[in-house]
Amino acid sequence: MTMLKTRTMTAAAAMMALAGMAVADIPTEYTIEPVLPPGAPHSVSVRGLYDDGTMAVEVSNGSHNAVGNVQAWVKLADGTWVQALIPPGNNQINQLGAIAPDGTMYGTWRFNNNIFDQRGFQFTAAGTFTDFNRLLNASGAQSNTFFGAATNDYAFCRTSNLGFAYRVSDGAFLDLPVIRATPGLATGNAANGNNWFVGVSPSDSGSRATLWRLNGSGQFEATNLGLPQNPIPDATSTARGINENGVVVGWTGTFSNNDAFIWTEADGMRALPRLDPTRSHFAYDVNEAGLVVGYRASSGSAVTAVIWDSATDEVADLLPRVTNPAGWDQLLDAQFITSDGRIMGRGVLNGLNTAYLLTPVGGPSCPGDWDGSGGVDGDDITAFFADWQAGDADIDGSGGTDGDDITFFFVRWQAGC
Repeated sequence: MTMLKTRTMTAAAAMMALAGMAVADIPTEYTIEPVLPPGAPHSVSVRGLYDDGTMAVEVSNGSHNAVGNVQAWVKLADGTWVQALIPPGNNQINQLGAIAPDGTMYGTWRFNNNIFDQRGFQFTAAGTFTDFNRLLNASGAQSNTFFGAATNDYAFCRTSNLGFAYRVSDGAFLDLPVIRATPGLATGNAANGNNWFVGVSPSDSGSRATLWRLNGSGQFEATNLGLPQNPIPDATSTARGINENGVVVGWTGTFSNNDAFIWTEADGMRALPRLDPTRSHFAYDVNEAGLVVGYRASSGSAVTAVIWDSATDEVADLLPRVTNPAGWDQLLDAQFITSDGRIMGRGVLNGLNTAYLLTPVGGPSCPGDWDGSGGVDGDDITAFFADWQAGDADIDGSGGTDGDDITFFFVRWQAGC
């Protein structure tokens, strides 16, 4: 009996698989838990999730204008919560922008609670605060400074019309290029362990999703990720997530009409399907198995968290798959996904905006485990060929069993669990 569910694979998915990208089904069930720092009644924003469990949230107890109302927290891999502490006095955290894998937080604080004096900061897991003050804009004037993405080596930030990369090793701020010839605002939204950053920057024909990679001289170079084939008229594009294989996701469209997209170096950008063809969809993150998370517009101004399987183009709402949904009125979005399929986003718990963590029931799927033993080994090859000879191994959904199914099986088998 075939232990692996037969699925129809897209041509783009086949190319991703052959490039070494694992393939996984969308889990049918998840458990949910709130992500709450000590003493916090709720947490309103999520700022990062890593495979080892390191995660960050922003807590707001009211207006951003009241000192102490906004808090930035990181939960380290050992379960310890660390709060970012800024200099005492009439000062206020404005926002937590990003966390690095080592738990370092980057964000913005208001000096003397002045909305015109919003400074970048770094706060390490060891408790060290660094004030970056306000960086310069294109006119050479100090400008409010905001962070958006970080690794252990770099952190991307921006002013009103310029982008910068902070280099941790020496404290230098590098000018970030954009994809047009003249300078402009470069905004980083996510990064992977190779110090590849993604976001958005101006082109000569509108804003475009952008990938920044280091060149041999230690400077970042910008790559225009473009638009999908047959784009929405007057579309722009924004990159929001990147996995360790360099696969990028985001959205493309206009102010009121957007498609989620996935981009690979080999195939460029393609739109992901909509669950509701009349509503905008947005992709936020992608893992190494090709599962993409984000959100879609539902009714009126309401939004709901969704997940895509980029290999099959299946798309589903997440809340109906939660096994313990009591108290959760909505899952507003899904912003981060780990390699083993845990998902972090924002929801509404008992009427309060609260960060959540979803965990697949039974752990992540393992497509190469053909015999269902919990691992990948030679027995899976034996079991696969027994099913293949019996005509019960149509992996690519072609309607028959042939050599292509063998190719797809070994791609999955070599990917492991």
